[in-house]
Amino acid sequence: MAGVSRRSVRSVLIPLAAGVLLLVGAGPGAATAAAPVAVVTASGLPGVTVQPTGPVRVTGRGFRAQQPVRVLLDGVQIATTTAGDYGRVFVQVRVPAGTHPGMHTLAVRQVTPARFASTRLAVHVDWPMSAGNTRASYSSALSNTLGPADATSLSVLWHHDQPGMRAGTVVNGVVYISWALQDAYHDEGAVYALDAATGKQLWRSASPVGPISAAPTLFDGKLWVIDTGGEIHNFDPATGEQIGEEFHTDCGEDGNPNGLQIAGDLLVCVRRFNTAVIDPHSRRQLWSAQVGDGEPVAVIDGTIFAGGSTLTALDLATGKVRWTAPAPEGGRGTRGPVAAGNGQLYASWSGGQVGAYDQATGTTRWLHQSTDQLGGGHLAVFNDTVYVVGFDQENWTTLHALDTATGQLRWTGTGASESNLIAVANGVVYYNIRGDDPTVSFTAADAATGKVLGYSPRTPLSYGGLSIADGHLYFPDGGFTAIS
Repeated sequence: MAGVSRRSVRSVLIPLAAGVLLLVGAGPGAATAAAPVAVVTASGLPGVTVQPTGPVRVTGRGFRAQQPVRVLLDGVQIATTTAGDYGRVFVQVRVPAGTHPGMHTLAVRQVTPARFASTRLAVHVDWPMSAGNTRASYSSALSNTLGPADATSLSVLWHHDQPGMRAGTVVNGVVYISWALQDAYHDEGAVYALDAATGKQLWRSASPVGPISAAPTLFDGKLWVIDTGGEIHNFDPATGEQIGEEFHTDCGEDGNPNGLQIAGDLLVCVRRFNTAVIDPHSRRQLWSAQVGDGEPVAVIDGTIFAGGSTLTALDLATGKVRWTAPAPEGGRGTRGPVAAGNGQLYASWSGGQVGAYDQATGTTRWLHQSTDQLGGGHLAVFNDTVYVVGFDQENWTTLHALDTATGQLRWTGTGASESNLIAVANGVVYYNIRGDDPTVSFTAADAATGKVLGYSPRTPLSYGGLSIADGHLYFPDGGFTAIS
């Protein structure tokens, strides 16, 4: 470079080598000793994974003050702003909805004068809690990979062989998995962290805890788990080191809890006949009520919607009952989660019914009863369809798709088994098929029509939950497996 010695360039670059990015200039003579160096960084909001449609904070320096700049993602403009005083840039942008999981280039460009800086940005699609989201819908609205064209040839991406793995969540490219060992000589648990892309073990928690059957939850920069005795533990998500002392809740006594669900600034825990709300900041239980069937609940606008012998709406802050909806005739209680979508609730009843309910009042909007015992199994909600596993009194044999507005049957698929391995993303519904031997495979079906698109390889039978994140399926099978 004319006018700049090799030694002087090196003295500029070394301090920036640990930075996120650098670079400047375009055209002959643009990079001179007098030219400022443009630098940019990009990150999600504190504690928030960068996901499609999600926010990203972009900061930069070294630009011409009061001149326009363009923000680009992989070369495509996503925002414009003006450099402020001293040539600094600060703007919050949104990741486009169609952005696939993986590494991307985010850049800031100024035309006059020519200044340019870029950095690498990791984008993920998470499955942050056992039922996928606060609506307990077992679906991902952000997934934009592994669509119908990809589901025709599913294969095992990796398998981690560690007996005792129970349930997992996937956040920011890491799978966090609960583990339990219970026999005549052991009664213990742990948490594992695996690289979501490779299955490589990142860490295993060393602190002794009770058996953990529910999926971990990442919240407020900590990993939260509850053991079968109702003790809540925190771990560092980067290292697995325990943070602070455990504390006790009613959730977990006399039954396995179904994990901790994020509800704004609070956490909700459900086990059979008990729902509890925990304040994670004061590390104490706010209240508990003898409501729930041990399955995930929907939490919408400060209200918990829980199943059981009735459908019950509870005030999130106080536990006060807002309304109850009785079981339909012949329905002894709910089975599977109470899910939310399109402004209403959905519940599957053990008597073979599936119902939709008004969130504000609990009024029944529609109730579908089928002679082949349509209800009684787990359900998922995606766009304008509710998917429910059917029960024929002998085995779980079918998957039904119902219109969320009317309850009318759209299609029926065969072969669904009795576990809760059902999830929906990017136009594909995945449900497991039980074989005559203790193995399972997944059917991938078109979510709109029910047309079978493909099948996964057979793996050991499991009753843990299915997660969909970053274009892969994750599930426990004695160890833990990813399918893509």
